[in-house]
Amino acid sequence: MGQEMTSSNSVSPCRVPFHIITGFLGVGKTTAILNLLERLGKKEQIVVLINEWGQIGLDADVIGSENPTLAVREISGGCICCTAGAALQQTMTDILNDLKPDRIIIEPSGVAKPGEIMDCLQSPGLAERLDIRPVIGLVDPVRFLQPAMMKMPIYRDQVDAAAILVANRCDSVDQETIKAFLEKAAALYPPKSAVHTTRFGNLPLEVLAPFETTQKKKRLPGIRFQMHTDIETIEEYKEAGWTWQPDTVFVHKRLQRFFKALDEKASEIDAKVVRAKGVFHTDRGWFLMELATGSFYQREIQYRGPSRCQLITKGKSSRKLQILGNAFNACRRKDQGVKKKNGVHALKEN
Repeated sequence: MGQEMTSSNSVSPCRVPFHIITGFLGVGKTTAILNLLERLGKKEQIVVLINEWGQIGLDADVIGSENPTLAVREISGGCICCTAGAALQQTMTDILNDLKPDRIIIEPSGVAKPGEIMDCLQSPGLAERLDIRPVIGLVDPVRFLQPAMMKMPIYRDQVDAAAILVANRCDSVDQETIKAFLEKAAALYPPKSAVHTTRFGNLPLEVLAPFETTQKKKRLPGIRFQMHTDIETIEEYKEAGWTWQPDTVFVHKRLQRFFKALDEKASEIDAKVVRAKGVFHTDRGWFLMELATGSFYQREIQYRGPSRCQLITKGKSSRKLQILGNAFNACRRKDQGVKKKNGVHALKEN
């Protein structure tokens, strides 16, 4: 499945590709990694970093025994992004200095938060040496469709963090379940760059590609950061959206205040907010914010990618929606203003 990759460093020759393969307990992460190693291990020097919850790491023993020439490193005794965060940074430094790998794959424990792992790797000395690829999230399609699962913070965090979502174990479910999985995955916010179904952890090799490659098929709107002003109006409903580069930082208090006042701001341009929803990199971390039927909601999110916002309004005005885009821009930190060219760009309008 997928296209064979001739070079793991084709995009960033000076940085080592780094992959997080995450998923809830028992979803098949180790099997997926073993499958990848079988296909790539003879072509590349791959290091696998295992994080086990507890003092004894069984997955490391399994992977190491089946791949005796493979370099396997383990961080046990806690969540890799919490109690073991310092150990992760030191282990990564040692791996890069001593082993000089072509690729690094990390299998966090089933209770880890992928976004916080990515944050750990942004430390000086690591960020410039790693080419962090899209997070791959494995799910069991049956569990994924159970409403109770997304109410579990750990499970929801892993689904949020996955840029690429893969339903594993599709050999044990019927076509109706697979169809239901695809429909639910397509409705997730923020949207996934890719969604796959597979069996026995057989991941398509395209999931290892850089962000730039994975977004060619489904490019995140607004990535060129240009304001789009030709907004179509159908039945008086308008949908506009904006994206900002991941390193753009918003001031959380300003953003929260703006969302709460969004109904009033929209009325000033003769529009009514039907829904506003966005994910933002703020000075307090990453947050999902939403306004619907006058109620404001927010929560921390494990997503790491372009900040983005989607706005659906009803009213006669359409071109004036860019005023709200400018207001979102004003919520950025002052040191990230005009000089960074983080303009906005409209999504499709319906």
